Amino acid sequence: MSSRKRPTAKTRNERGASLVEGVLVAPLFFLMIFTVFEFGLVFRQYLTVSSADRNATRTASAAGNAAQADYLTLQAIVRSTRAISSSELRSIVIFKATGPKSSITTDSSLIPCLTASQANLCNRYVASDLTRPSTQFGDCTASSSTPDRFWCPTSRKIAASAPPDYVGVYITSRYDSITGIFGKNFNFSEQTIYRLEPQTR
Repeated sequence: MSSRKRPTAKTRNERGASLVEGVLVAPLFFLMIFTVFEFGLVFRQYLTVSSADRNATRTASAAGNAAQADYLTLQAIVRSTRAISSSELRSIVIFKATGPKSSITTDSSLIPCLTASQANLCNRYVASDLTRPSTQFGDCTASSSTPDRFWCPTSRKIAASAPPDYVGVYITSRYDSITGIFGKNFNFSEQTIYRLEPQTR
């Protein structure tokens, strides 16, 4: 009959050392896991907002001066941001750009659009506007309260000889951190500008 070997002092010391090493390494390991996880979520939101902005601007360009142009643009954003919560979208501005290199954050005439809609210049929306029905868009009469009445879609120039207006879409979003490793939140903004597609009608 074989007898079980008793652990020697050396074996017990090795086990104790392994335990101490595990206690020291575990926090670093989990920190690395959480860091990769958080970075992945942040990067996903950045890519989502960037893609949504380009898709929305293409839609606005193709819609031209159709009465429902802004509604279609907002719906393009809805379709493109399903990977994130709509509450993470802070604001959306559809604006009349002065050119392809115009910037809503540095152009003095456009800066007011960052906080409110401006007559003949821009329409500013928030996340709750994304759920508005199409019937709440396209009426730019004096008595209207539609959110797109400030820069009315039907007033946008689309004739090739005009030439057509430039339309820009500016989106801001905020990512609220889960782990707090990189801070409490991140603010993203994205802008894209296209010329309205020339039309003969």
